[in-house]
Amino acid sequence: MAQKIDIAGIVMWNLGANADLKKLPRTRLSYDGQAADAPWRAQAMRQIEQHRKADILLSVTDSTGMPFEVNLKRHAFSFATFIEDSSPRPRDRSSG
Repeated sequence: MAQKIDIAGIVMWNLGANADLKKLPRTRLSYDGQAADAPWRAQAMRQIEQHRKADILLSVTDSTGMPFEVNLKRHAFSFATFIEDSSPRPRDRSSG
């Protein structure tokens, strides 16, 4: 069964080819059951295989509706996805 997903409000920054990603701020997330061998993980992986994986065809358009091609080189998440409910805001580096 085909599904349609509308995604909006995404912010992307081009930091340039020479950006030092290690200097970007990071927040360490932690939770109970975080260990790689936590008991809940085996069941979760079975459910992911059964319920959350499927082929997808994604059409991407610019603000004028013109399509363009996006190639996924590698995904950034080894297990799941974390989505924060607030958009990142660039900080004015001159103000510290």
